[in-house]
Parts: sequence; C-alpha cells; structure tokens
Amino acid sequence: MAEAHVPVDTEHICCAICLDTLNVPVSIPCGHTYCRNCIQDFWDQGHQRRSSCPQCRRSFDVRPELNPNTVLADLVEKLRKTELRKTPPTDGVWCDVCRENTLPAVRSCLVCLASYCELHVQPHFESPAFKKHTLVAPCKALQEKLCPAHGRLYEFYCRTDQVCVCCLCAMGEHGGHEVVTAETARVEQGEALARLGRVLNENIQQREKVSQDLRKAVKNIKCSAQEARGDVERTLTELIDSIKRRHSEVMELLQAQEETELRSVEDLLERVELQIAELRETSAEVERTLETSDHIDFLQSYLCLKHLSVPQTFDDPNPKHKVTFKKVVQFVSVLQKILGDICDTDMTNILETKTNTPETPLDIIPEPQTREDFLHYSCYLTLESAPDHPSLCVCEDGRSVEWVAHSSSGSVWPQVLCREGLTGRCYWEAQWGGTGICTVGLIEGRDDRGAVLKTGFGRDTHSWGMDLFHLSYVFRHGDDNVTVATPEASNTIGVYLDHRAGMLSFYSVSDKMTLLHRARACFSRPLYPGFALWVNAWQSFFGKPPLISRTGHMFVKLINL
Repeated sequence: MAEAHVPVDTEHICCAICLDTLNVPVSIPCGHTYCRNCIQDFWDQGHQRRSSCPQCRRSFDVRPELNPNTVLADLVEKLRKTELRKTPPTDGVWCDVCRENTLPAVRSCLVCLASYCELHVQPHFESPAFKKHTLVAPCKALQEKLCPAHGRLYEFYCRTDQVCVCCLCAMGEHGGHEVVTAETARVEQGEALARLGRVLNENIQQREKVSQDLRKAVKNIKCSAQEARGDVERTLTELIDSIKRRHSEVMELLQAQEETELRSVEDLLERVELQIAELRETSAEVERTLETSDHIDFLQSYLCLKHLSVPQTFDDPNPKHKVTFKKVVQFVSVLQKILGDICDTDMTNILETKTNTPETPLDIIPEPQTREDFLHYSCYLTLESAPDHPSLCVCEDGRSVEWVAHSSSGSVWPQVLCREGLTGRCYWEAQWGGTGICTVGLIEGRDDRGAVLKTGFGRDTHSWGMDLFHLSYVFRHGDDNVTVATPEASNTIGVYLDHRAGMLSFYSVSDKMTLLHRARACFSRPLYPGFALWVNAWQSFFGKPPLISRTGHMFVKLINL
C-alpha cells in the first residue's frame, strides 16, 4: 500500500510547555500531549497539591500515569528524517549512491573511490567481494588520491622529487629515486612540520610579547599625553589669568590717572570760565558807559570803573597740563615684545622635545626590575643536537649540554649554539656547575659562526660572552674585557636582551636580580645564544683555544621559565 503524503503543520506536533517539537510524547487523561520531561518538570515545580493540565486546567487528585503516544512519536520521527533528507548537501561528505534523499557519508572506500552512507556501506562489511577494500573516514576529492598517469592509488612518496607516487611510478620514472612508503614519509614530514610548528609558536610568542609591549606603550602614551594636557591646560590657564589680572591693573591705573588729570584740568577750567564771565560783565559795563550821552552820568560811571583792577597779562596753563599716556603704552609694548620673545623661545623648546622622543613606542617601556618582570619576556631555547666539538654532549630534549671526556686537537672551542635567533625583548636563564669554566654567549647572525668557533664567544666584534667561574665573572666583547666580582654570585645566570634598544644585560639570579654587566650595541641581525664549557682550561683567557682535560665534569642547562 502506498504511503500517503499528508502535509503536517509543525504547530500540531509541538509541546505547549517548551514550544519545541515533541520529544518522547506522552498523553494525560484529558487528551493533551506533552514531552515527558516537560510535563514531569511542570508538575514537580507546581505549588498546588493537585496536578493539573497546563492547557485545559483540568486537575487530578492523583498524579496521572503518563502513557506514550506512539502515533505522534512515529510522526515526529518521520518528519525529522524527512527534514534531514531535504537538507541540501552544501558541506561535508555525502553518500555517492543516494539519489533522491542524499544522506551524509560515514565511510569512504579507497578502492571504489566513493563515499557511502550508513545504509549503502553495509555490503562492504557483509559481502566477501569487498573484504579487500580499504575503508577510511569520509573524505572529499578521492580522485586526487589517484595517480593521473596510471589510475592507481598513491602508496609511496619520492624523497628525490618530493611527490606522491603509485607503485607503477615507483618502478618506472622514479625507479632510481629514493622512494619510501607513505607512512614512513608521513612520520618524517610530520616531525619536520612539528618543528616548523614549534618555530611558528615561538615566533607567535615573541610577537605576542611585542604586541603586549606595544599595548603597554599605547596605554602609557595615552596616560602621559592626558596628564601633560592637564598640566599644560592648568599652567596656560594660570598664565592667561595672570595676564588678565595685569590687564585689569593697567586699565585701572589708566582710569585713575585719567580721573586725576581730569579733576585738575576741570577745576582750572571752572576758574578760567568764571574769570571770563566777570571780564565779559565788566566789558559790557564799559561799553554801556561809553555810550552814555550825559556827561555827568558818564563821569560818575567812569569814577566807579577806573578803580577796577584788570590784569595786564594772562598766564596760559595749557603747557602745564599737556597730559600724555605714551609711557604706559611704551611699557606695555615693551612687555608685549618681551612676552612674545619668551613665548617664541619656549615654544621652540617645546617643539624640539618632539625630536627627543623615542623612535619607537617600545623605548618608553620601563626596563624590568624584578624577576617577575623579566619572566614576562621569557623565551624557550633549544640547543643544536650535534655540537662541533666532540667533548660536548647535548641531551635529547636540547635543553642542556655537558662535558664528556674525549680527545681533541683544540682547533675549535667547545661551544654549542641555540637554534633560535632572537629579536625584540627576550629573557632566559641557565644553570651551570662542575669543575671548570662556563661561558654564556651570543653571536649576531649565524654567518659568523665559523669565526666564533675559532676565537670563542666575545673575542670579536660580532659576539658577546660572559665567562663564569667561582665568584669572578669576565665580560668579553672585542677588545673590551670587564672583570666583575660579586659576593652574591650564584650558579644561575639570567640574560636580558632588548634588541631594538641595543641593550644586553647579564644577571646573577638568586633571591634577587644582581646586575653583572650591561652592554650597549647596535644590533642589525638576530642574536643566537650559546654556551661554551671546559675543564681546567685557563689558557682560554689568553685568546687561544683551551687545552682539553680528560678529567672533571662540567654542565649547563636551560631553565624552564
């Protein structure tokens, strides 16, 4: 009987509590269906004594038994499979046999060059014809595993040409080459890739430290600039307020001087105008007398007027009161020029401070002080597995080297370098011991390795070395030999490198950091750390390769930070 395709609304198969598709649907006596866990949790969390239906609110004296709804369970399962089959195969590996409803592949066959779902892969497990087929995890592009020339699977790897080959290629065009199995090549290339991964991780760590330094530099710059802006704003505001106060004082001075001079001139003006009025009145009286026609009246008026005292001269007061404020203006002009010159000079000094700022933000980061600060720049170093001197033996993990009794011509110095070249800010520690001398050194670039092997660390201009023995240390760089004596010496030495700032520091590490020596240089290439050690080799201090002793023991190891 054909299966009827009836459209189903997803709302009809949803739980009214969680509002999701029913999961283990169960029915209660009122006929409503819920997820088993949903209805149980609903009743367990209820505060009423009687259980009730969340939809119709019908209550039950005794918690009813939950009956599985098999019809809805089958419907939900079919709908779930239908939705899964309708999902377009956009990513992942899909079955190559399915036609209508493509399912995800669970295995890929390297012989059939096809991927199968759980249903179609069964013949490979059940039929003897497929027993020799190789099943692997689902993978894409199976055709890329075939040799295009012979149509066979790649099973070998040619070291000479560094390509994957099939068995026919291995016997044909690659017959005289170094061919190994794919598994062997995988192990070898895996080790090389792992080493590359370690180098990448070290580079990432170094750049992360630089990134942290830059972030600190950004924070310091912002804080310093904000503090400077506040100080400058406060200082300039005070300067402006001071100029405003001086401005008010000068204007008040001018106002007071103006008022004083005005009072003096106005008083004089009042007296002069009074005199003018009196003189005009007298002059008018004289005119009237002269116009009198009666002789007796004229003579009588004349007798009264002739006794009046009229000044013959008049002192002009104007020259005494030619007031000027030019001196104040001149003084203010001089003050303005002085302040202008001061401002120009100080502004030049302020602008010149820009040229004295560090070239890079890293230079403003303070130098570490405590061991915890140094550990922030710790780096992981590994020694070369095959040192050039036969008396040195490097351990398997590449973290320590020791002296072993061995005959030697003394043509090269007993020293070993690290694989890693260092830039930026780096810090590492090493512990040394035994009866002899240990040198902690660095060379700039690996090109100078041959010269350092002949001369030793610190005996040329491209390497630096610190000889350690007992309580005395000797720093060497070219012609510079600095002897350092400290009563707090320990058998642990720390080296701090600031490549960008050109600073190299050696510390004696105990309960505190004791600076042994700090060197300044201009580094243009990465620095490679290394160690040299020997037993009873005092000739080394005269610039010659040491005479090797068979007896004694000496070692140095890098400390994991």
